[in-house]
Amino acid sequence: MIDTHCHLDDEAYKDDLDAVIERAKSVNIRKILIPGIDTTNVGSIRQVCQKYPNYALPAIGLHPENIAENYREQLTNLYKSLCEHDDWVAIGEIGLDYHFDKTFVREQRDALEEQLQWAREKDLPVMIHSRDATQDMEAMLTEAAKLGNRGVLHCFTGSYETAKKYLDYGWKLGIGGVLTFKNSKLHEVLVRLPLSSLVLETDGPYLAPTPHRGTRNESAYIPLVAERLAQIYNTTVEQIDYQTDQTAQELFRIEI
Repeated sequence: MIDTHCHLDDEAYKDDLDAVIERAKSVNIRKILIPGIDTTNVGSIRQVCQKYPNYALPAIGLHPENIAENYREQLTNLYKSLCEHDDWVAIGEIGLDYHFDKTFVREQRDALEEQLQWAREKDLPVMIHSRDATQDMEAMLTEAAKLGNRGVLHCFTGSYETAKKYLDYGWKLGIGGVLTFKNSKLHEVLVRLPLSSLVLETDGPYLAPTPHRGTRNESAYIPLVAERLAQIYNTTVEQIDYQTDQTAQELFRIEI
């Protein structure tokens, strides 16, 4: 299995990262992708990836919640880092988030557009964060797909209609612990979608699946998501693992 989205460089893992990695490997997690959030964690991501080479894989991006007055400066510095190394597997975590604050909506859109351009330039997929911004996101990603962008809607929890629009343009959906929550209706959406459109993720240290909800999430919990998907698709966990691995490998152009 591949965890396509886990913030391994987060402070939540600083005291026992080796143990976190060993637990992941013990349940056959073969790769973990680490999303960037701004200029401050470029170095920490690279340190983790150097410590676990060819296992932890780096992404780079400016998260919409971290966009402020200095966003142009951040983008300039991130682009320099992007060009300094050739081992980035994705541009992300990028996107739109109107949930808490709409002060920088215009700046969020501008930053997203620029980072989508980087992805096209470098031929990299994108990790998309979208919260309370469905209409704008659908419009921007529809155009981006036409221009050649590819990527994943990280932590997807939207409607079938929204999912279908994204899938029609080749986007993939990241599925994690929310699927296992008692009040989640996501299974009603996924059962109508092809398994080949999904990749697995944790978003660790956030959104731990049941029965670990409310605690620190980690890649070793991915099998709980795979088990729930196997129930939804009336298939085996092994088939879930195989298909989601294939999709992740093709999307991020990685080998396991």
